[in-house]
Order: sequence, then structure tokens, then C-alpha cells
Amino acid sequence: MRSLEHPEGTKLPALERNILKFRAFEMMLSFFYAEDLKRFLTSTVEVSDRFRTKKRFKPGTKFNYAMAADFFLKEGHLSKAERHELKTLIDFRNDIAHEPHTLTFDIGRSNFIRKLLEHKIETPKYDYGKLKRLKWYRRALPERFGKHFGLAMSSDRLFFEAAEKTYEAELSKLAKKINRQIAARKIRTDQIVKETTLGELVGLEPDDPAHFRDNGTLSERGVEVCYRLFDAGKTPLAVAYMMRVSKRTTLARHKEWKKIGGVKRPTVELPPRHPRKERRSRRRYT
Repeated sequence: MRSLEHPEGTKLPALERNILKFRAFEMMLSFFYAEDLKRFLTSTVEVSDRFRTKKRFKPGTKFNYAMAADFFLKEGHLSKAERHELKTLIDFRNDIAHEPHTLTFDIGRSNFIRKLLEHKIETPKYDYGKLKRLKWYRRALPERFGKHFGLAMSSDRLFFEAAEKTYEAELSKLAKKINRQIAARKIRTDQIVKETTLGELVGLEPDDPAHFRDNGTLSERGVEVCYRLFDAGKTPLAVAYMMRVSKRTTLARHKEWKKIGGVKRPTVELPPRHPRKERRSRRRYT
């Protein structure tokens, strides 16, 4: 489980929190736009057929968006590619309604949860392009169909207008924040990569499982490896990433390292590796 934990804990930084907020606003807009698009398709078919002398459908036929989309495809008002894309957009709406966790898990810091869902068959992934395409269809289809069909008036857009403007304004603000935070994160990440470069210290093998006891705590060798990394000028955060432990653990060890003299501490021989695998193997067969 140690390798599945994030060195800086599970609490999300500002960047990830803002990305989740951004997605939440986008998902609300996408949900409404998809529903609005479905109603538009079905109502257009129903209204157009209502005023025809020769009906296309039997009276009382209850339409759904799929039937309406297939009708427009057959009549040549939708291409096959557009019909397929409409399905993916409505499926995205369904994922928002029924599986929102699959559209947000990748932002979390838990590698355990990420690995669980990554192995789930056909796990939906968040797609920032879906909202843009929903907006396009809401503009393009009324213009296209209005030349051939009667269009029904709907007050739903008016009811949602205040929320829509608010969400769009928040998305604009968040996008600017997120871009700034991504730039700052890149600088920080580059610094961590630089700090975690082992160079001549590669022989210490900081992430070796033998540096840990069976209960997950640092063995004597693990503690000494931690101290030697501090001797070399590595920060507690860098050591946490290199040893795949929590920053809280390395901060505590850093205090102990200072107490025993820091870089001036007495020279200590590197203790032997903790025989974790051998001990587990014996337990299994006794």
C-alpha cells in the first residue's frame, strides 16, 4: 500500500480543487444542454408531423431522442458522423447523471482508487471537448432544421439563463486561475524532479522495500538512508518522493536528524537490509 499513497497526503491542493470546480460547472451546463438537445430533436419531429396531412408516424407515437435522431438521419438532415457524435454526447450526459465518480477520480491523489478504476472495463473519462460540441449542435441544428421543419418554442432556456450566465462567468474566472496554477505547478514539478535526481546516491536505492519493516515503518537501514539523503542536501519533500513515504514521515525524521547533529552527525555504517521477503515466505508455509 505504501506505493499507492501520495507523499503529500490526500488533501487536494488549490489547482486540483479548482479543476474539480471547473468540471462541476461544465457538467451542469453539459447536462442541461444535452437534455435541451434531446427535447429539441423529439419536439421538432412531433410538431412537424402534427401539421402534416399525410402523417409520418402513427398517432400517439411516443418519441425519444434516438428515434428522432434516426429519423433526421434517414431524411438526410444528419450525417452518420453527426448521428454517432450525438450518441456520444448523450452518453456523456448519462455518465454525469449516473457515474460522476468516474469523471472526477483522476484528479484525486489516491493512487489506490486510480488503479482500481483504471482496471474497470470501459471506465468513462472526462472530456473537456464535449461541452463545446453540445453548444455547437444547439446552435447549428435549429438553423438547419428550421428550413424544413416546424420548431417548437421552449421556455426551458429562459428558466436556465441566469444559471447559465453564472456558470459561464465562473468558468472564465477559474480558467485563468487554473492556467496560472498550472504554470506554477510546472515550475514546482521541475524543481522536485531536479531534487529527486540521485546521481552518486543511486546506490542507496531509496525506494527499496527492504528499507521498511513488515508493518510499513522505516527499518534501521531505511532511517539511515533517509539521513544520508538529508546529508546530501535533499529536502524532506524530495526524500518523501524518493522513498515513497509521506512528507509527514520525512519531516519527523528531519527533526531527528537535526537533533543528532545534522550534517555533522557521527558516521554510521549502513545497516543490513530488512529481510521482509524471506520472513513472509517462511510464514506462508508454516
